[in-house]
Amino acid sequence: MLNKFFDRRGGTERLLFDLSASLAERGHEVIPFATQDPRNEATPYSSFFPEKRDYDGRSPWKRARLAARAIYDGEARRLLERLLDEHPCDVAHLHNIYHQLSPSVLDALRSRSVPTLMTVHDYKLVCPNYRLFRGGAPCEKCVGTPLPLWAGVHRCQRNSVAESWLVAVESSVHRLRRSYENGVDAFVAPSEFLHSMLLRHGFAAERVRHIRNAPRLYGAAKTTTKRASRPTVFYAGRLSEEKGLSVLLEAARELPGLDIRVAGEGPLADTLRRRYGSLSHVEFLGQLDDGALADERARCWAMALPALWYENAPMSVIEAFAAGRPVLVADHGGLTEMVEEGKQGWRIAPGDVAAWRQALRRLMEAGDELGVMGEEAARWHRQRYSHDQMMRAYLELYAELAAADRVSSPGHAPDRGLA
Repeated sequence: MLNKFFDRRGGTERLLFDLSASLAERGHEVIPFATQDPRNEATPYSSFFPEKRDYDGRSPWKRARLAARAIYDGEARRLLERLLDEHPCDVAHLHNIYHQLSPSVLDALRSRSVPTLMTVHDYKLVCPNYRLFRGGAPCEKCVGTPLPLWAGVHRCQRNSVAESWLVAVESSVHRLRRSYENGVDAFVAPSEFLHSMLLRHGFAAERVRHIRNAPRLYGAAKTTTKRASRPTVFYAGRLSEEKGLSVLLEAARELPGLDIRVAGEGPLADTLRRRYGSLSHVEFLGQLDDGALADERARCWAMALPALWYENAPMSVIEAFAAGRPVLVADHGGLTEMVEEGKQGWRIAPGDVAAWRQALRRLMEAGDELGVMGEEAARWHRQRYSHDQMMRAYLELYAELAAADRVSSPGHAPDRGLA
């Protein structure tokens, strides 16, 4: 399992640890490869991890050297090759390797004839800034282009000239080099939307699979918390522009009979607290652990994801389904396929404050409809987001890749039908 981080900081890492635990329970040996970090989970393989790059406080020369390593990290390649020599593996499963590990690890795997698959958790393969988002709205300008230099022109990476041109050059190098096309045997898209984006970008259809995310355990079923007596909407996620939380809060500003509870932190945290923290019916809860999140899901009437960007397959929606709670989602990207209108929740026009206000008013008066949608959400979870179902799909793919590798010529990289 390769991922640049090895702590439980986000949805990608949650899936990685869930997959690893379930594979170990089924008798498989799982070997991690990530970067060094004090927050990492303990592992006997940490001596093979390359140093994590930190750009803060560095001289311009050192920052330039680190930027070059972000494009191609020779140290990560050497350490991974040493790990593979000491611990040969049947299949490599990649997650987010960008910048901290870089596609150099793909060359290490190919040099040892290890078949590979990559779960695509974001839009980095089609958009230099990961998000398909700039200027407060979705942007698809770099999808399918061999030189995605618009990312530099538009300052798409944190509005920084230097960082934006770095990711523009980095993406251009790997698109021209075909690093991912030549280094990855199978891509897994957790949403049909992302699947279509990868095909539109030019990845071969036979090498892109759709496997839904399905975390293995939720505390929601164990909580004793009951649904709140007042209408309550819960948001859990990063407090950043693309998540659209300001749309939800603005829509709720004049609805004091509705409680909005917000879990998470991020770059917009201080701004949102200044703007909406004085409202008596809005509460910012900060970062919560799994148990506290489960309690909040249990007490809310619905969860909300007012995303301005194209969400892929957010865990928070799946967690709401597992807890038997309907969801209010922005009607675009991967969210559209996750919610059937009026069945597991409502789909609302992204960025439209008036439409969101109307939906919140509807929720306050919904009564039994919310209970029916909650039951449907729980059924939907069992039908589409079963962890065992996801594991079967991944195990079948692992076996397929390993079998293809075994029939290749000894000592040579397998013929992988490269696009």
